[in-house]
Amino acid sequence: MTVADDFDFERDFDALPVDPPPPPSDAETLEERTRRMAEEGRRWRDMVREGEDDTNAAFVELPRPEELLAVRWVDTYDIDPPPAEDPVVEGLLNVGEFMVVGAERGIGKTWLGYNLASVLTTGGHLFDRLEVPQPRKVLYLQGELDETQAAVRWRMLHHDSLGGTNLPHVAETFDPVRFRVVRRRQAVRGEGETTTDEYLDAVVDHELEATIVALGIEVVVVDPWAVFYSGNESSNDEVEAVLGRLREITLRHRVTWVLLHHFGKARDFAEPEDMWRGASRLADWAANRVTITRHYTDKKAKELGLERREARRYADLHFLRRGAPIDDFSVHLGPDGWWRQWEDEDDDDDEAHGTYEQRLLEALHVHGVFRSSKDAGEKTGISENTAKKHLEILLRQGRVSREIGKSNAHVWRPVEPVDNEP
Repeated sequence: MTVADDFDFERDFDALPVDPPPPPSDAETLEERTRRMAEEGRRWRDMVREGEDDTNAAFVELPRPEELLAVRWVDTYDIDPPPAEDPVVEGLLNVGEFMVVGAERGIGKTWLGYNLASVLTTGGHLFDRLEVPQPRKVLYLQGELDETQAAVRWRMLHHDSLGGTNLPHVAETFDPVRFRVVRRRQAVRGEGETTTDEYLDAVVDHELEATIVALGIEVVVVDPWAVFYSGNESSNDEVEAVLGRLREITLRHRVTWVLLHHFGKARDFAEPEDMWRGASRLADWAANRVTITRHYTDKKAKELGLERREARRYADLHFLRRGAPIDDFSVHLGPDGWWRQWEDEDDDDDEAHGTYEQRLLEALHVHGVFRSSKDAGEKTGISENTAKKHLEILLRQGRVSREIGKSNAHVWRPVEPVDNEP
């Protein structure tokens, strides 16, 4: 290629048209980018998203600083009183309350549940003592018996075949309803960052509430709690999460709950409720606590010639209520399946009372100590509960001392009289 003779690079370059200036840069400054991300974060944070079952992820709106707790001024109770108590069982259970019945296996806990369901629909008195003022519709969640076994028990109680009008308002289900504990993650994005919190939640199978609404159920009996509760029985947080969900159903439909529960392994505690299995939150949550204990020790039952099964038909009921207190009393499970109030003739005899206390004192001076109330009963040949009752009388009289030993057992020792002679 031949270069033209008249080619002049500098001249020709200078003759080229001037390029247009580049467009102004649209790049964000650091300040602008920070402001934009903060605004996007606030919009994301304020969006309310439902939790996803697959991931248990829940996005929720953060509380506003101006939101306050719902409070009630005490001086408004006179002008705007809350609803009056509506008794389900006089002196024991009101509408909307939780009652937990704790007992060891094989003592007749389910019979008590059936007794309660029966008198709630037919009227009368629970234990031939506590009045049921009006009929209620009952749903019994049956977790231990099948339909055949349940039918046998209902017929025993009412001496009739099912299908009549004896129990018009009692429904029973054998479906595996569950009160489930789940762990959820709460993620909040804003201000250029994301935070995640994990918390416990609970889910109650929706069929239960749907059935309560459809049938107009007023009382739900859960027999037993351990079958329907799907969580760590010893976790207070998990138990409370489930009870909170049941409480929501109560507030929506004014449902009353009766939960039948089992004992743990230990038997000698400061309070009867301490024998219940699992988390203490279950007892704390309940407005009414009923504990069923055997009236006779094995040794005493043998002395009376009672077989093990027959001895278990005699029990003591221990009550602890948030409302007006109710005295403990003894009951007997009759061959017809009904629990009825029962009086131990020895316990009503003043001379026997004195004899019990004298026997306890004599045994204490011989052995020096009772390691538990059960130990006291075995060493004196009387029932554990009778021994505990009369030891507490001696404690009030200042004749014995009590301390809490291992596993919360009561340890009893004699108190020697003070010699006031100079």
